[in-house]
Amino acid sequence: MNSTPSETAGLFQMSAPHSVPIIPKGDLENLALFQMRNGLIIKARHKHRNIDVSVKFLTNQSVRDRKVMELLKEVTNTGCIQAKQIVPLMGVYSCPQFLGLVTEWMCNGSLDSLIHEGDFYSNLPVPLRLRILLDVAEGMSHLHGMEPPVIHQALKLSNVLLDKDYRAKLSDYSMCKWRKWTSSSTLAIPSNPKDIVYMAPECLQGKPPSTKGDVYSYGMLAYEVLTGRRPHEDKQNLQDIILAINNGARPNCTTEAFPASLPHRDTLIHLITSCWNEEPQKRPQFRDCKNLLKSVFETFDSSMVSNAVHSLALTKGRMLEDAHHTQLFCIDVKNLELPCDEIPSKLPPTKNMHLERNNIVCVENPTPGRLNSEHSPNP
Repeated sequence: MNSTPSETAGLFQMSAPHSVPIIPKGDLENLALFQMRNGLIIKARHKHRNIDVSVKFLTNQSVRDRKVMELLKEVTNTGCIQAKQIVPLMGVYSCPQFLGLVTEWMCNGSLDSLIHEGDFYSNLPVPLRLRILLDVAEGMSHLHGMEPPVIHQALKLSNVLLDKDYRAKLSDYSMCKWRKWTSSSTLAIPSNPKDIVYMAPECLQGKPPSTKGDVYSYGMLAYEVLTGRRPHEDKQNLQDIILAINNGARPNCTTEAFPASLPHRDTLIHLITSCWNEEPQKRPQFRDCKNLLKSVFETFDSSMVSNAVHSLALTKGRMLEDAHHTQLFCIDVKNLELPCDEIPSKLPPTKNMHLERNNIVCVENPTPGRLNSEHSPNP
């Protein structure tokens, strides 16, 4: 007879005393479910630490004991990583039907939202974009500098989160088993085919993940951050994108994408094109990316970044004031899996901008098996 995920987690903690902490269900309160671009995430309040946290689904009750153990080992391996450019792991949330990865809540959402919500955050200053890219390069340099190197394997804008000061932090690093299993889970929202643009051609051809593959991903991410354009945005289906990458096609680096007025234009283009070089051994290391970006960033007045952050905070405040009523759906946490497939089609879009224009679900002592809705001016 199979154990529940939470029972398996308890057994794992007893057998591996240096594993990440198991956070019991009662330690979190005010749970709210957010539909993000890359899946479903719970926001909650940690009662003992008195901070907001996020809970990302690791398993549901259909995951077998062996897979739960493997996931927990993977989480333990990444839980020891500590750096200011990496989202810190607080523990694994355990309730009878599923396990979740608990991290501190990043209140300014993902880099994907910041770059592509142009209606709200147009004309982001170049120094702020460069500081974000520098943060990412420093975080990746830390991962690759470990022994053995930690390969991210999913470096993209939606896996770069922003704290209250718009400092970038890496998330979902080195969770290959979790990504593989949740891709077919009822709790996962299907990935955008455009995510394939971050994969190096050698990875598409079946070669194992490598540090150089992460550098390729960084080149695409840097292009996207500096231009505001999604790589290969002219191609709409997965097959066309894969074919283009394997044939050596890369995004446009002409003046249309990089205006002549862009400071340090040639240096930045050279960095990006070096990162996505067809030959992996010719791509730079992250410490090289970090050093180059640092030298470029230091040519700008520091007040330009602080002014940009202040402006973003004001814009966010005005948007929150303009948000009137948000439809909330109460669901039973014990039956969390059951309504999740219905959530995306039932929820109206909101203007909760830096939470990926989230649809919000509130989990608050509902009647088991029911899915109710109500209106509230303060979601």
